[in-house]
Amino acid sequence: MDSYSKGLLGESFVSTLATNTFLSYWCYPNPYDELGDKKEICDLLILFKEYCIICQVKNYEFKDNHDRYFRKTVEHAAGQIQGAERKLFHLNRDIFIKHDEKGLIKFDKEKHCKTIRLAIHLGDGVQYQNIGRLAEKNQDFIHVIGKEDFEYLMKELNTISDLVDYLKARESFATKIEKIAILGKEKDLLGLYLRIKPRFNEFVKENEGQHLLVDLENSWEDFEIERTDNDEVVLEVESLIYDWVQKDLILNESSKGVAEDLMSLNKHERRLFAVSFLNFTDNYLKKGHSTIIRRHIVLNDIGFVFFFYPKDITGEKLQQLMFIAAEGFSHFTNYEITKMIVVGISERDKISFTLADFCDSKHFMTDELKQILEYLGWFQNDKLIHLQIDINRK
Repeated sequence: MDSYSKGLLGESFVSTLATNTFLSYWCYPNPYDELGDKKEICDLLILFKEYCIICQVKNYEFKDNHDRYFRKTVEHAAGQIQGAERKLFHLNRDIFIKHDEKGLIKFDKEKHCKTIRLAIHLGDGVQYQNIGRLAEKNQDFIHVIGKEDFEYLMKELNTISDLVDYLKARESFATKIEKIAILGKEKDLLGLYLRIKPRFNEFVKENEGQHLLVDLENSWEDFEIERTDNDEVVLEVESLIYDWVQKDLILNESSKGVAEDLMSLNKHERRLFAVSFLNFTDNYLKKGHSTIIRRHIVLNDIGFVFFFYPKDITGEKLQQLMFIAAEGFSHFTNYEITKMIVVGISERDKISFTLADFCDSKHFMTDELKQILEYLGWFQNDKLIHLQIDINRK
């Protein structure tokens, strides 16, 4: 295959990632230094919250030599990734890049301060599992993942939070254990990670500095057997929430913050949100209630208030009540939870949102708020218990 055809395959893979996956809104395929030297920065840049994921896609032919193949893949990709890092973080000028939907934006190196480096290789026939390598110049870790393996990760780890958590665990696995040989495929490593996720860091720590042969064959099949019986139902609700975020929330300026927070939940947290939301709507939306009803959950240090309200409450009054429900809950947790999202659900099947942050109000409650809460009868029971569930702990 000539270099032009290889390049087209690489561009097609990047385009698919950037347009047809959950990463699309935060993807910058082939970003250029628009107001600088006009040169391409990397093959794919993913910016979400504090993370900056720099990807290079390589399409070398395998030719039955694993060492040569990975040496060419990693060394070439490492140089390009580190060059992109220097440009993004160490130039004494601002870098501007383009996004198809958001237009020209300035890269915020203070916000996107956690870097993940990823080399994706498209070569067919590779059988040897290579997790990654340390770059020769400054020992930065470069993830090495095959095309089919990465597509599998995208399918199973369907939020940025889950993907980032796995890549961080993967890096720890590869760098803290002195020498490691793996029997199995990427999905088997993923299966091990998902099966022992609450104890994964302990597993790495226990084996730090050791030489390990890790037999992971059939690890993924074992994980699939352990999946819960209600996965199909919950996955359907997850899909609805994903469509909700992508097709509605992220497109409106007032709800972009809500969308980012929902997408920052990992798979387990998002499922808990989905089940709680579904249970709440089933209990109240379909039963003709005519009073305000609230339910509160905390996930990933974010407070969610499900707020059912009758149809005669609208406009500014509705927003005030939703805000009071959020601040009252924040106060009830002694301001341990300061970031709140209120999901307003009306008997007309309409959904509205209020996003609030009470970090500046910590340990402080105004007389006015106290009087309002007393008048409404909200958070007045001293015997109420605030429960925050760690769903990863067994």
